Amino acid sequence: STIPQIPNAIIKANTRDPADYEANDLADATWVRVPGQINDQRINIANCKRCVFILLDQCDSVQIDDCEDCKFYIGPTAGSVFIRTSKNCTVVAACGQLRTRDLHDSKLALFCHSRPVIESSKNIGVACYPSTLGYHQLLYHMCKASMSQFTNLYYFVHDFTPSKKAESNFYIIPQSEVEGDSFFPRISSVMPEVISEADDVAFINTKVVIPYVGCGTGSGNMDKCSLVIFRPGAVEAARMFMAQIELQRRSATDAPKAMWQFLVEHNFKTNVDASSASLLESLSVPSAVLKAMEGMNVIMGVYCHTADFEAGPLLPPASNILHHKDIASDKLSNVCLKLFSDLPTQGKGFGASH
Repeated sequence: STIPQIPNAIIKANTRDPADYEANDLADATWVRVPGQINDQRINIANCKRCVFILLDQCDSVQIDDCEDCKFYIGPTAGSVFIRTSKNCTVVAACGQLRTRDLHDSKLALFCHSRPVIESSKNIGVACYPSTLGYHQLLYHMCKASMSQFTNLYYFVHDFTPSKKAESNFYIIPQSEVEGDSFFPRISSVMPEVISEADDVAFINTKVVIPYVGCGTGSGNMDKCSLVIFRPGAVEAARMFMAQIELQRRSATDAPKAMWQFLVEHNFKTNVDASSASLLESLSVPSAVLKAMEGMNVIMGVYCHTADFEAGPLLPPASNILHHKDIASDKLSNVCLKLFSDLPTQGKGFGASH
């Protein structure tokens, strides 16, 4: 296929030359890989300053070393994104694992299938992957990487070397900040020959690949919460309802009427373990529903909403739903936080959303 010409950018055809997957000693450059140019290869970036990296393809893994004042957009990466000895960087990434060592004064907007891990790192801002960034093959590449769009643990950072002082080495960035144009340039502004501004706007307004999940925060004026559990196999129904909630959040001119707090896709390969069953029962999930989840791949989530929000018109047919019921909002910060952070770490696998 024709490789688009991008001014002041370093871009190559996929020749499977190892040098095509490495960027070293660059300054003030834009380094771009469009769909088909990486194709599940490992990317290595080292010793770069004031650069913008755009990787619009599936990666095997990405390693970044000794970079300063750089911006990175990293497409679906089945393995790890590992950032070392770098500073003043902005990273937007969808990955299986995020690791940092000796990273300082940087911001990470993440879709991460496991808990992000930081080590010997300070002043690290963490946020959910921004709705304002995406491209039309993002979901396809996520599926190729066996990544479920329903499971994002960006919020549950593990610090291997916590500060001995009162302050934390990381903080949560308000989502309004990462969804502004100043956080990361729109892809169309960096590479208009690949994605037009109109396509960019259309993607933001109509497509939901990665929704915002608050993980118990940011509910603002919303005083009600609901738990929804989809029937095994109802991936398209879950995706549609997930998108409806997220799109109304994005389009709200004032405070949104509903937003996701937790989402997970989990494969209960045998029975529902005792800890998860206890937590679900405390959320008034009937035993018959727990029984139906055994040995199944299940998508479930919690969304907060205002008293006047009507979910009914947005819900898929009842045949696609195992359980849908309001829960006490005070359980967001204890029961739900524990349930939705523990499930993906049980080692029973993610279901790939096709």
